[in-house]
Amino acid sequence: MVRRNRITIIQFAIILVIAGMGLAAGNVLAKPGGDIPVLVSRKNLDMEKGSSSQIKITGSNIMQIKYSSTDKHVVVANKKGKITAKNTGICKVNINVYYKTAKDSREKKKFIVRVKVKPKEDSKLQSFKIIVNEKEFDAEAYNTDAAKEFYGMLPIKIKMSELNGNEKFYYMNKTFTEDKGKAGTINTGDIMLYGNNCIVLFYETFQSNYTYTKIGYIKNPSGLARELGKGDVEVSFSK
Repeated sequence: MVRRNRITIIQFAIILVIAGMGLAAGNVLAKPGGDIPVLVSRKNLDMEKGSSSQIKITGSNIMQIKYSSTDKHVVVANKKGKITAKNTGICKVNINVYYKTAKDSREKKKFIVRVKVKPKEDSKLQSFKIIVNEKEFDAEAYNTDAAKEFYGMLPIKIKMSELNGNEKFYYMNKTFTEDKGKAGTINTGDIMLYGNNCIVLFYETFQSNYTYTKIGYIKNPSGLARELGKGDVEVSFSK
């Protein structure tokens, strides 16, 4: 009788140990994630004016996602990651993802999606060239009235003045139709209208609170800053 009780106690102890291991393993598996990384579906987005696209975030134990556009004049982003292209231009969508880690702590990961909005395909996008010190850059004009008016003046050659270590500017003898919007992110190669008669060519990327009318952009601005230099420079625009 005593022997039977002893065996029963040992077996019971073994069962408890196995059960404890199972519970421990269960707790590890049940803990919030961290093994699965938080990922964004895309880092660059090309859109047409008026179109919409979806940015998806995947990962484990995501608690909250916040989307924000750096230029709501170009694109707007709702709380579900739907991006709507409002006007032609270039901007960014910032995404903050809050999630739990394996240690049950709250963490944040930030993503940046670069968005370029072009006119609809049925709208003609005019191409032109910019020449600085005999180096040629290919550019495209936006579908704004000011861009069309500027394109209609080509070819022209102007001496552009230096400003702030990031742009060249020139006051034209003609006024253009304004369609101003807050610049937000200005990119290297952007061509904009300041006020109603100042053409600006940017050779650095930076944030700005000033308002401009979009004229166009250089498709591949590599080497632009080097060619423009730090002083005044002659720049040719041609079809």
